[in-house]
Amino acid sequence: MTETRSKSDWQPLAIGLALVTAAYAVAYRFVPYEVQAFLLWPFGALALYSGARLRLWQAVLIVFLVHAGTDLTFYAMNSWAIPKSKYLSFGLFILLGVCARPLLRKHWLMASLGLFSTSIVGYALFFLITNTAAWLANSRQYYEPHTFETLLQAYKEGLEFLRFRPGEVFGNPICVGLVFGAHAILARTFFSAERFGVEQSR
Repeated sequence: MTETRSKSDWQPLAIGLALVTAAYAVAYRFVPYEVQAFLLWPFGALALYSGARLRLWQAVLIVFLVHAGTDLTFYAMNSWAIPKSKYLSFGLFILLGVCARPLLRKHWLMASLGLFSTSIVGYALFFLITNTAAWLANSRQYYEPHTFETLLQAYKEGLEFLRFRPGEVFGNPICVGLVFGAHAILARTFFSAERFGVEQSR
């Protein structure tokens, strides 16, 4: 029986790097909160890379399993609420990865700048969506009534929170660069069929 699977269907490097990043993301969620603040934030890189390198269903499956699995674990152990807004945020992050696919066929400098910009846009969406959700859910009593001023207060507190989490602010683009950089190096050395710039768009 002949092998009918196309190269675009079977991507051992892309799948392997996505799974390694997913494993790090799971571990990240279980380390102490004060340690998290200084670790590279992996969730943007996982969603962006999966969207850019895998089929859409594969990207959604890997990214959402990481969050659903850890969220359900925390719910079972500590009765922590499941923050639904982040699923929308990372769904958009995946779509940004899909939209970034043409960048990978350009010169490495342009591709790098494009991916850096995409990671910033993705994190900005994550920040706006999750903090707006906190505002709508009245996570602080003074967010009610819902006015433009209280919404700005929610964003202000979100920025204040990030002051103490450098690993999240700077770790997002750094982690994106590490994952895509690892792909470029490994593809050039071991997986020539998955090199950037030589593949057909899927």
